[in-house]
Amino acid sequence: MPTLDSPIGNVALIGYRGTGKSTIASLLGRSLGWPVISLDAEIVRDAGMSIVDLVATRGWDYFRDLEQRLLASAVERAPRVIDCGGGVVERNANHDSLRRCAHVIWLRACPEALAERLAHDQERPALTEGQTFLEEIGEVLKRRSPLYAKLATIVVDTEGSAPESLAATILNHLGSDSVR
Repeated sequence: MPTLDSPIGNVALIGYRGTGKSTIASLLGRSLGWPVISLDAEIVRDAGMSIVDLVATRGWDYFRDLEQRLLASAVERAPRVIDCGGGVVERNANHDSLRRCAHVIWLRACPEALAERLAHDQERPALTEGQTFLEEIGEVLKRRSPLYAKLATIVVDTEGSAPESLAATILNHLGSDSVR
């Protein structure tokens, strides 16, 4: 299990919306005794408005710039568990920050499971235009999945398992010699 003096002192959770990053980050933080940083919450706090309003008024580029700046700051203050937004992989600079300073855990689920989990969520802006929710998930996953895979130290499928079980699985992986 990672310790406070681990050479890479952060755990970062990546994956599409609805994979359980926030819930599992909280469980990992509690188990490790580490603070949990939600990049989305940090963005809301810094911008002084919801992500939906931020994207509507300032656009995705501004959102991604802010996300990149806040991630770079978060990874420097180890140890912590970082709950990354689903699109953090969209910027190469974020790849550098994560590789340098974190064990990166990719939480994944199939598009149908994600659509079911996110069906009533009105707090997230659309990522595409003119598509059904399931089509959007499929399109975005097609683009992001290779990026998630490229960054991941550990891959955890989140379908059919309780968050506590998933957190325990991650902690077991982090405690093994397979961690970079």
